[in-house]
Amino acid sequence: MLQQILGHAIIVFTPAVRAAHEVLKREAENWRAAMLKGVLAVVILFACTHAEACTCLGLVPLESAFARSAVVCVGEVLAMRQTPNGILAMVKVLRSWKGARRGEVIVVGTSLSTCGYPFGDGKQHLIFANRFDERPILTTGLCTRSRVLARALADCDTLASWKSRGVIPASWKSWVDVPPQGRES
Repeated sequence: MLQQILGHAIIVFTPAVRAAHEVLKREAENWRAAMLKGVLAVVILFACTHAEACTCLGLVPLESAFARSAVVCVGEVLAMRQTPNGILAMVKVLRSWKGARRGEVIVVGTSLSTCGYPFGDGKQHLIFANRFDERPILTTGLCTRSRVLARALADCDTLASWKSRGVIPASWKSWVDVPPQGRES
């Protein structure tokens, strides 16, 4: 038994007191480590410059995305400009299945919100876009099935197959926006 004299009091450190002291000491160290991890997580959270919180209800089926879009094409981004409402991308159409001609330059807008589509200069994209009113600017977003071309090759193969076979799935019979004759290339 260890005794220590502090002023007039004598403290007795029995094995049980010593064990309890060690447990409390470990818990304090664990608490400090947890607090440091929490502070680090908050610092990392606020240091992030980009986070995506857009939630789409899964990838829209290709048939639905095609039917809902005014324009479906593969395009290369020639230039981009930021506006107060979003990003405008000038896109040269390289291949089209609906609503645009190959070689045509279209303007596609996307919002700056979390659901805005991340265009990149010089990159090629499979684009599913729509028109607002009669404006010449098309719109797209993350939930439209638009993707960087490298991640959309299977969709392009399917679209090419549908076009070459002249197949129109039953769900397309209810189109509101049928592409004008001669606009498919």
